Amino acid sequence: MNKDDKFLAASLRTDRMVNRTAQMDRIRDAIYNSDQSKVILLEGHGGYGKSRLLEEVLWRGGNPRIRAKRPFEDATGRDLDWTTCGNAVVSDLIDMRNLTLHTQNNFMRAVADALSGYTSIYFARFDNNFNRLQRLTDQHSDYEAISDAIKKAKQAFLNDYASAAKHQRIVLVLDTVEDLAKASSEWLMDEGLISSEDLSLS
Repeated sequence: MNKDDKFLAASLRTDRMVNRTAQMDRIRDAIYNSDQSKVILLEGHGGYGKSRLLEEVLWRGGNPRIRAKRPFEDATGRDLDWTTCGNAVVSDLIDMRNLTLHTQNNFMRAVADALSGYTSIYFARFDNNFNRLQRLTDQHSDYEAISDAIKKAKQAFLNDYASAAKHQRIVLVLDTVEDLAKASSEWLMDEGLISSEDLSLS
């Protein structure tokens, strides 16, 4: 697709999603009508509209940055407002094409940033520890100091995340997860966040 084709495709794109009612209903139910943590996988070839579907989830789920650009202004839009279904927050889109996010520290940073639009979520402890880790890294500090800072940053992230999750369901929206590679994603498997089968997606 050349530059003109991409511009035309963008100009033809509509605000309303069509022919995806069943998929959107399943995603909504998984978010709001389940007491269990869930991983929802959208699989399909390039150009099938997976990223567009995720953007719709952000909009319906009340992501503040998306809502600022595309507010609910008419009755039809309000009918699609998932924020009336339950207490959940939907993160910004985290694009895993960015290979730096395949490392634990950068992924935690991306998650914290993707939730920063919500006034009910704070990552203050993580921010402090992450900034300290960055300073130590920039100063080429010794291995033990950096390792200790990494552990403290991770624990601070988990504590902040757990505190936020006590009050609302947190929905992390990841795009292009097919770019995850085993070599850079072992920590995700170690934490039980994904399985080896998840990395064998076509």
